[in-house]
Amino acid sequence: MKRILTAAILIPLVFYLVIKAPMGLFISVCAIIAMLAQHEYFHIIKAYEVKPLSIVMYVIVVISFVLVGFTSMTHKWLENPGVFIVSYYFLYGLFISFFFVLTISMVNNNLKESLPSACMSWASLLYIAMPFFILIWMRGTYFGVFWVIYLMLVVWSGDIFAMYVGKLFGKHKLAPIISPGKTWEGTIASFFGSIAMGCVFYYAVATDMIKLLAPPLINVRMFTSKTIIIVAICSILTNIAAQIGDLVESMMKRGANIKDSGSLLPGHGGVLDRIDAMLFAIPVVFYFAVYTSQNIDF
Repeated sequence: MKRILTAAILIPLVFYLVIKAPMGLFISVCAIIAMLAQHEYFHIIKAYEVKPLSIVMYVIVVISFVLVGFTSMTHKWLENPGVFIVSYYFLYGLFISFFFVLTISMVNNNLKESLPSACMSWASLLYIAMPFFILIWMRGTYFGVFWVIYLMLVVWSGDIFAMYVGKLFGKHKLAPIISPGKTWEGTIASFFGSIAMGCVFYYAVATDMIKLLAPPLINVRMFTSKTIIIVAICSILTNIAAQIGDLVESMMKRGANIKDSGSLLPGHGGVLDRIDAMLFAIPVVFYFAVYTSQNIDF
């Protein structure tokens, strides 16, 4: 019951933030969620007897979100986000931040812990914060709201199909050491569930989303012969990425002998437990969002 009530409250809020919230509010909520997940991640790595450089990483992540937010709301890179993603300045900033964290780790009295502490702490930037940066960039592209909703529905539908089919018909374990509850039957059902949801959602709302979100592009052709293939491929790759993301977090928790990353969400565990699949799926969908923004009539 707790699980259902929590979902009933959170899902409408999530859809509101994606569809209606101003960009500033959307960025702020992404930053809060990322930092909550990062806090849970640090709790996990402590179980590996690694001391996280939590304060340093919180500061780096906050500064990064401020810069991403400022850039997204003041520049026209949103029309071509792929250029910004590979920009020299952003990659150089990530490069410098690692050496900064590595330098800070040298103050550790136990030098044997310095390198693991720096590497595992900085990994939270790539593992958790970076996908949220990409999510913000994706929402700012043409049809960005459509792609964010598509992302959530494809990931959630795959998870639901995997859970129920796995419980009813699952006999062959997918990764018994990492996640004993996952089965190959559930995994296959997850593929088909994501493909069906992705294609149905696309054809059900694409035209209306164009009219609502990009009036100058009302006359573009969204239903060409290649559409179903591209959407199906996107759904398959998104599902694969989501399932890998789920397994990766399960691996970290299993190694740390932890059941849930946290207890903030009743019936669902922690924040990281809810977004683990999204973290890996976001870059996949973003690629297709950028592709379609540059090839509207695909």
